[in-house]
Amino acid sequence: MLHHCASSLMDKQGRKSLLITSFSGRAASMLLLSLSFTWKARGDHHRNVCIIPFSAHETNPASAAMCGMKMVLVGTDAKGNINIEDSRKAAETNKDNLSTLMVTYPSTHGVYEEGIDEICEIIHDNGGSKLHG
Repeated sequence: MLHHCASSLMDKQGRKSLLITSFSGRAASMLLLSLSFTWKARGDHHRNVCIIPFSAHETNPASAAMCGMKMVLVGTDAKGNINIEDSRKAAETNKDNLSTLMVTYPSTHGVYEEGIDEICEIIHDNGGSKLHG
């Protein structure tokens, strides 16, 4: 089906090639797996904590579990945004083992996180990285 769609688009647009890629949860899962290998290659075998908001897609906890991560869930506020103080507490509590924050963007509540910059700074300040998909 993808080949047919790509061929059709190339014909209609006069293109010689077309790249079709997925920015789906599967791509984020593969990125998480790559990140876990990166931590291990650096000798940071202990970095196995993945902070996941309740607003994330259900594949995020599954991906974290498949990568051998310990999941720490954080809540949301009344608007469906990731709770910044929950995120701060989770990051600070797990800073010695923090690997990443894995978010769905926009969230499953359909919001673009108002405080995502602050949350990412909190994660980075406590030794982690962020993934979104």
